Amino acid sequence: MGKRLGRGWMAVLAAGVCVGALAFGCGGPAERKVDVAAGEYYSEEELTLLSDRTKSRYCEDLGVARTSTQEAFDAKTRELAETNEQIKAVSGKRTDLDRERVRLEMEIQNLKDQIETVKALPDSVRIRIGESLGTIAALVNVYNDSTKWWKLLEANKNIVLDPLYCLADTTIFIPRDWPTE
Repeated sequence: MGKRLGRGWMAVLAAGVCVGALAFGCGGPAERKVDVAAGEYYSEEELTLLSDRTKSRYCEDLGVARTSTQEAFDAKTRELAETNEQIKAVSGKRTDLDRERVRLEMEIQNLKDQIETVKALPDSVRIRIGESLGTIAALVNVYNDSTKWWKLLEANKNIVLDPLYCLADTTIFIPRDWPTE
């Protein structure tokens, strides 16, 4: 006769049988349900244990998921191609806009330079011997136009009495035709 097991060993053996029965049930291991649409899949080992009916359903689910994924891939590929075409179309316009921006920036800088040049012009001049208001108006840093002598006369009525003859060493004001700040 065999050796008898003590009560402790019998409890351990019974617990092992119960755990095994719960895990596999009466008909072997229970099939785990997967949701292919949620990204769940059977392992190769699990696949070999599936019933034919479950395998067939699983393969159908995989086919549907593959088709859906391929359709999404194709749609995104078309969307990318369309976006690239839009970028290409806009790139040409952007180049034109960049050229226009550069042209405007150059014009603005040119105008700033002109403003600085005008601001640097004298606001008064000292009359030298033999100069008239016409010769003073013709100076580059005054008006560069002798016909504008009358502006000098108008602004200096209290100093200059005769536009053709001006007193030497007299300082006169040069009015400018631009707004102040």
